[in-house]
Amino acid sequence: MKQLRTLGLASVATVLLGSTAAQALTPADVWTAMKTRLTSMGQTISVGSQSEADGKLALRNVTGLVKKPNSTVSYAIPEIDLQQDKDGSVTVTLSPETDVVFSTTSPQGTVTEGTLKLTQDGLKSVVAGTDADMTYTTSATSVGIALAGLKSGGKDQPVKVDGKILGIQGTAHIVTNGATDIDSSGSAASANFTVDATTTDKTGSATIHVDFATKALATEAKTTVPVGVNMQDIAAALGAGYAANTTISYGPTTYAISRVGGPSSGTLDGKVDAGTIHVTMDKGHLQYDTDSKGLDLNVTAPVLPVPSLGIKLAESAFRLLMPVEKADAPQPFGLLLKLDGLEISKELWGMFDPKSILPHDPATLILDLAGKGNWAYNFFDPALQKSAPVIPGQVDEVSLNQLKLDAVGTHLIGTGTLKIDNSDPAVPKPDGAINLTLTGANGLLDKLGEMGLLPKEQGMAARMMLGLFARPGGGPDVLTSQLEFKPDGSILANGQRIK
Repeated sequence: MKQLRTLGLASVATVLLGSTAAQALTPADVWTAMKTRLTSMGQTISVGSQSEADGKLALRNVTGLVKKPNSTVSYAIPEIDLQQDKDGSVTVTLSPETDVVFSTTSPQGTVTEGTLKLTQDGLKSVVAGTDADMTYTTSATSVGIALAGLKSGGKDQPVKVDGKILGIQGTAHIVTNGATDIDSSGSAASANFTVDATTTDKTGSATIHVDFATKALATEAKTTVPVGVNMQDIAAALGAGYAANTTISYGPTTYAISRVGGPSSGTLDGKVDAGTIHVTMDKGHLQYDTDSKGLDLNVTAPVLPVPSLGIKLAESAFRLLMPVEKADAPQPFGLLLKLDGLEISKELWGMFDPKSILPHDPATLILDLAGKGNWAYNFFDPALQKSAPVIPGQVDEVSLNQLKLDAVGTHLIGTGTLKIDNSDPAVPKPDGAINLTLTGANGLLDKLGEMGLLPKEQGMAARMMLGLFARPGGGPDVLTSQLEFKPDGSILANGQRIK
């Protein structure tokens, strides 16, 4: 499916928004550039027939093929028309339906194959400008996708998939000066998808239904494509200067999943108010960010000890920054995990705290790490991924920018920095300190004992452990701790050696 996603995004963008190579913006020039770009991405393009009259280039039975060792994806477009407009632009339109056929072979030798039917209403792209500086404007009333058939191991699979994107608008500004720089943006009023499937296992058969809907979709992207780059080899492409910076945002989103039949019957439904996904990639690094607000999730199932379970989350975020290329000098990396305003339903609280002894306030977890390090191999090199070095890389520095945990009446915060001595790669030696402050720990131990979840002996042992690693802070039930890591390998807690 990875190849299918790549083909879907790349084919639509390039077929509808392809660049030209001549100063006069003619239909033939547009098609030549479109075909060149598709070929550079590893596709084999064939045209059944073509004719040109009255300023229109008519292409019939256009097919494309992407072939890899364990997968193939092909598509067939009955018609592509490129019409010369009076103002010097070229309008590109497609036939209402396109078939996409895919096949993959698993490591165990199982072949999965299927057909997707792509449909569109009012889809067109207007190409204007010069051969070196062009703007592409795309619009469509709707674009749909449906799974027309699926087989696995030679057997038909009872799966039905339908989706539609409505109110599509987009522009792309492409400047060619050696490398090609693409600055694009797009939006869609809404999108919805449904999945219906039947599954059979030892417990019997069950039907599964999925509904997904979202509104206010928007994308922004900046891409640099070097001359002659082959996007089938991402490592080589990045080395040649390929770079991409993409942001996707979405508005109110709802989803519902139901399973009927067998002991796993149940429903899962939820919503998200809004969110963003941001990905940047170039020769030096890969960064992936996600953020969502207003998550509300509910689960019902007969196997649950309560009728339903609910979870709410005011905001969640995840960020990963890492180097991707082999380097001798340390490169920056980072990791952020944020769960803010986490609430669980009363039914779930009632399972282990029916008397409401613990505070039921929303919980928060924030972990923010940054540092420097480097790989001993190219992260995207397929050959090296299969036989990576025994020591794939090293970490030279780690900073705990923020640690925050608020839950059941306790509050933990922490910061610190460690520098790593890698003179002996087998035994890295950290040097630095981490400072921690914990509030409410003794109160939590008392409450757990009152609830019967923590026997008295275990509570005493927990207090002794806290005494070893922490000391009283500047307030009631406040503990502080400084963990020091020394170059000789020793570790101190508040000045006392523990290793």
